[in-house]
Amino acid sequence: MFSIGYLIMIKKYITPTSFETSELNDIMDFHNQTKLYPISSMETALKTGCYTDSKRGSEELSKNYHVMPSKHTEVIDIKIPKNFVKAINKRRSSYQFSQKAPFDRTSILKALKTCAINKKVRSSVDHNIVFYKRPYPSPGALYPSEIYILEHNDTSYNLKHFNAIQSTLHTLIEKIPISEISHCCCMGNNLLAHNAQGAILISSVWERTVVKYGFSGYRLALIEIGIIAQQLTLILTDLGVSTLHWTSFYDDKVSSLIKADFKTESICHMIWYGGSLDKEN
Repeated sequence: MFSIGYLIMIKKYITPTSFETSELNDIMDFHNQTKLYPISSMETALKTGCYTDSKRGSEELSKNYHVMPSKHTEVIDIKIPKNFVKAINKRRSSYQFSQKAPFDRTSILKALKTCAINKKVRSSVDHNIVFYKRPYPSPGALYPSEIYILEHNDTSYNLKHFNAIQSTLHTLIEKIPISEISHCCCMGNNLLAHNAQGAILISSVWERTVVKYGFSGYRLALIEIGIIAQQLTLILTDLGVSTLHWTSFYDDKVSSLIKADFKTESICHMIWYGGSLDKEN
C-alpha cells in the first residue's frame, strides 16, 4: 500500500487550471489500440512469429536501410572515444538472465541518478516558481515520463517510484508474488520474472505535454521515453549489467500494478536488467 506521507509529499499530476486538454480523450482512444491485452496476445505472438520465420521477414530485415542517390560519398573513418565505444558496442538484448550471475545493485542506482535533476531555474513570470531541469532532453522541459522500479527480492518483488527531484526511491508495494509479475509482465518468456534482478518501468503522464503541444504532445512524450530508455541501458551496459528492452506486457495490468490513473498515465516501456546467463558463476 502507498504510505500517507508519500502521497502527501508527491503530487503525481498537476493539471493546468487555465487550459483544457481537449485532445487527451482522442489520444487515449488511439493509445488504447496499441495496448497488449490477454485476449489479443496469442494473435500478436502468431503474427510476429510468422513474420520472423518467413522468407519475406528475412528479406525485409536484411534490407532495413535506405540506399540514397548521392553526388558525393564520404566514408566515416574516425575513431570513437573509448568511453563511448564500450557501452555502444557491448549493448545487447539479453533474453536469458541468471540469479547466480554477478550483479551489483549500486549499478541501477547509478543509472537512475543520471535521470535526476541537474539544474534549477526560476520562472520569469513568478520567481517563486522553480523549474527542475534533468539531463535528458524533454519537449518544453515538461518531463512527462515517470520511472518505476520492480526489484526482485528473493521470492517476490518490491515496487518503487523514482523521485527525480529528490533523487530518491520510494517503496510503494512490497512482496508482490513472482507469479503476478510473470503473469502481467512476461508474455512469451515467463522466466524473466524468475531470473532477472528487476525491471525498470517507464510511464508517460500524457497531459504534461498535450496541454502545450496538443496532438504532437503524444509523439513528443514517446520520443522522451525512448531517450530515457537508451540512456539507462547504455549506462547499465557500461557498468556490466545486462538489459532487455521489453514491450510484451499487458498494459492495463501493469498500469493497475502502479495504481496509475488510466485517463492520464500509461506504462509505455519496460527494461529488464540483471546478470546474464552466460556470466553465471
